[in-house]
Amino acid sequence: MLVQPRQLSRTLQSGVPAVTLLSSADEFLLQEAADQVRAAARNQGFSERQKLSIDRASDWQALISHAQSLSLFDDKKLIEIHLPSAKPGDAGAKAILEYIELAPEENRLLLITGKLEASSLRSKWFKSLEKSALVCRLWPIGMRELPSWIAERLRHHKLRLDADAIKLLADRTEGNLLAAAQEIEKLALLAPDKPLSADDLLRSIGNSARYNAFELVESCLHGHADKALQMLHGLQSEGVDARSILWALGYEIRNISGALGSGGPTEAQRYFQNQRLPKNRQAALQHYLQRCTVSGVRQLHRLSAETDRRIKGANKASPWDALAELVVELSGRPVSLIKT
Repeated sequence: MLVQPRQLSRTLQSGVPAVTLLSSADEFLLQEAADQVRAAARNQGFSERQKLSIDRASDWQALISHAQSLSLFDDKKLIEIHLPSAKPGDAGAKAILEYIELAPEENRLLLITGKLEASSLRSKWFKSLEKSALVCRLWPIGMRELPSWIAERLRHHKLRLDADAIKLLADRTEGNLLAAAQEIEKLALLAPDKPLSADDLLRSIGNSARYNAFELVESCLHGHADKALQMLHGLQSEGVDARSILWALGYEIRNISGALGSGGPTEAQRYFQNQRLPKNRQAALQHYLQRCTVSGVRQLHRLSAETDRRIKGANKASPWDALAELVVELSGRPVSLIKT
């Protein structure tokens, strides 16, 4: 039986089948789906969990042995097999088909595999599973689908974010589902009783330090380089992730680029309004536009890219030094004025 990811939890409520197959190229999606199966199995009395390590063809015999043996304490078992390649081979295919025939009532089998290729989908063992087992294929969440995925998780946590905040969270996590889920869990701890805006998101999820990334950006836009650097050092000492700061700075740099490309002051103001930015943020950005140049904004993008490379390890130099250069440049002072 083929089940869509959204149907998995409801399907398991009516009973964990003899065999369940979960398949995905995304480890986070696999882990969450597997946790749902494990929880349902525990609730239905399968209290013992047995994970089998399959490294050789002969190891598959262990599956049949476990299927035929009773637990020492007469507990019902959930047997797990992980197949990253999603290719069990001839021995594995034979063992899986034999297990399906046995289908011991006191056991449940959970197969966790990587992405199923076309050859696997045509195989005899998979076609047998499709008929007699629960099969759930979890497709990776792309950037286009990520806002909808985030919105669904927010509803699960009874959180309300406006569309701009959801988009910002999707941009911030760059398709990393684990990071997005962790940020949502942080927000859930705040137990907000009203919808959160993009600026609320900036204030809330970046860090709990004395200075936050939102205030840092404000100081840069107003040209307060010394204060901005002081805030940056404070954030670093508090152990804040450099990615959070780069994201906040990059978001405003993109707003600046968009305003510059829209035309004169009137068009820039309209651009900010279309972006639904708060009035105080619009004022700070307008203040910055009065002193920025096209070449200066290009330099901001270059520094942002360099910072990103350092954070990701492509350049071994300190990302915090690159962030300091970016902060000073955004504040309107030459990078050479950074104090060492």
